[in-house]
Amino acid sequence: MTRLILVRHGETQWNIERRFQGHLDSPLTESGRNQAIVLANRLKNFRFNAFYSSDLGRAASTADLIKDVIGLDYVSDRLLREVNVGVFSGLTLDTIEKDYPAEWEAFRTRSPEYSIPEGESDEQFLKRILGFLDKVKDKHSGEQVLVITHGGVVHQLMRHILGIPPGHPRRFHLKNSGLFFITYEEEGWMVETMGDTAHLEGPNGNVFNTIPG
Repeated sequence: MTRLILVRHGETQWNIERRFQGHLDSPLTESGRNQAIVLANRLKNFRFNAFYSSDLGRAASTADLIKDVIGLDYVSDRLLREVNVGVFSGLTLDTIEKDYPAEWEAFRTRSPEYSIPEGESDEQFLKRILGFLDKVKDKHSGEQVLVITHGGVVHQLMRHILGIPPGHPRRFHLKNSGLFFITYEEEGWMVETMGDTAHLEGPNGNVFNTIPG
């Protein structure tokens, strides 16, 4: 059995501002760095055979705070990038609704084939992510692999593996530094754990991360 532990990067400045990041970047906040540090301390008790990260800065910054703690350097992979949101990149929802009303409505009610101008469709995005999974299951058969990536990547994978049809709303959280475990077995990819954020809980049960999505 091959197991992948997928992690959404730590909180960024644009997460707070609710800006679409896509292939653009913003730095981790202090909270985001703390999320990565407590995550690293949890993961140090795991045994990993390989470590991969998206090549985008927010994922790489998260991976940089983890690698020395777990004693394993990561390999950057462009296949793990967030979806390309084209002309929405760097913009808040208010700005998008004002400046791109038709594109926003098409995106909000999109089919898998729809792509934001200069962006990438869900169909193209999923094909890219599945390309990474195919590569990993062949290269790391029977091993455990850590992957630092983005909310959109995890979202698409969970929908695909669970068979959630396009257009149906998401009913699971995608918190920064949350853990998602998937395994490759005879039946194909299976979801084992979703959205585990136990490492973010303080002594009084408070969760340090409050940014959804």
